[in-house]
Amino acid sequence: MNLITKAKILGEVKCHMYTIEWQKRGLPYTHILTWLKDSLHVHRVDDFISAEIPNPQEDPDLFCIVTKQMVHGPCGSINLHSPCMKDGICTKR
Repeated sequence: MNLITKAKILGEVKCHMYTIEWQKRGLPYTHILTWLKDSLHVHRVDDFISAEIPNPQEDPDLFCIVTKQMVHGPCGSINLHSPCMKDGICTKR
């Protein structure tokens, strides 16, 4: 939060709030809501936020962790044994 509120990487912050929650597996995650003094152009969002799946050749262990624990699917009739399935229905959709 210091990068957003004090270092002002997105610009001057008008106000903000956040909450930290824990997944069933025990991993923390956060919801952050930030109001900026000036508007941020939509084309700048990718300058600050990105995600990628690790390269399986460069880091096979990390690739396995990310694709197993952090990527949803496939589920439904394609994979009835997916962790999200309960009584034949995906609980995440």
